[in-house]
Amino acid sequence: MGELLAQTGYKLKGVRKGQTVEGTIALISPHEVLIDIGAKTEAVLASKEREEVTPFLEQLKVGDQVQAFVILAENELGQPVVSLRKAAADFKWEKASSLLASGKAVKVRGLEANKGGLIVDFEGLRGFVPASQLAAEHVGKERNLVNVLLTVKVIEVDRSKNRLVFSEKKVLSPEEEKKRKEIWEKTKIGDKVEGEVAAILPFGVFLNIDGVEGLVHISEIAWEKVESPASYFKMGDKVKALVIGKEDGVGQFQLSVKQLTPDPWDKVAKKYKENQTVSGKVIKKEPYGVFVRLGKGLDALLHVSKIPPDTSVKVGDKLKCIIESVDIEKRRISLTLLPKEKPVGYK
Repeated sequence: MGELLAQTGYKLKGVRKGQTVEGTIALISPHEVLIDIGAKTEAVLASKEREEVTPFLEQLKVGDQVQAFVILAENELGQPVVSLRKAAADFKWEKASSLLASGKAVKVRGLEANKGGLIVDFEGLRGFVPASQLAAEHVGKERNLVNVLLTVKVIEVDRSKNRLVFSEKKVLSPEEEKKRKEIWEKTKIGDKVEGEVAAILPFGVFLNIDGVEGLVHISEIAWEKVESPASYFKMGDKVKALVIGKEDGVGQFQLSVKQLTPDPWDKVAKKYKENQTVSGKVIKKEPYGVFVRLGKGLDALLHVSKIPPDTSVKVGDKLKCIIESVDIEKRRISLTLLPKEKPVGYK
């Protein structure tokens, strides 16, 4: 054997566990996959991962080159045992990128529902369908989609962040797509629109405007600071909003609800002055102080340094304060507590 190999110039390679090797597919059968990696015997694919890499194997034929990872230098039959998991993963990510570029639809299976949407399986890769990207009939019913096949389109691929995002809404009939395009083109920045709440997330609310998605960011819900969009809206609500932007790449309107109402700061300069006594309710407590609501959409800060050590202030308390400063440009009003007793020299 040694003389024969010497005559042909072929050199056998030794392999070790943990090594990445190049190989050629020698056999694909229902029972085993053999790969020529230049060792004394052909390597065999680990049986435990056969099912996982099946979509990848279906694309291969005898003679194709693959990259394999040695997980056992030699089994009881003297064969190296290899893994194609990495090669299969590379194939899946490349396929996802191809689907993103082509816009073709694909089937995924629901795995797990959470507040943000639905985690899905795409040929062994975990992907995500945000609640805002589910079909209208599925929004709010994510738990019913576990183990259900959905037809979706890929809208984002970022392997470095292990991020694979799908949209069910993007899979539209020609009639729906035509209607959606017409609405998108005729709606301009500054127009008023009405939509139905399709998803409520920590960062804002998504509206369905006759098939076109619109986002009301948390900062555009109300003039006052919004802690939770869910305290302002519920699923299915009809909401009027102002179009303040259009994202052509994703076909999404940027919306504002608060800008359809008067800005309370427009009248602050006339209504509030330094040294003025005001009353308000504590609506939020922070390490650096408390926020006191003077009126709708108008919160002022009572800094912790202005609260005496022997005074306890909690959310819900009604306070009488003195305006210490008003900064219209920065939209800030600073307060100090109204003294319970007038200090000596107080005027």
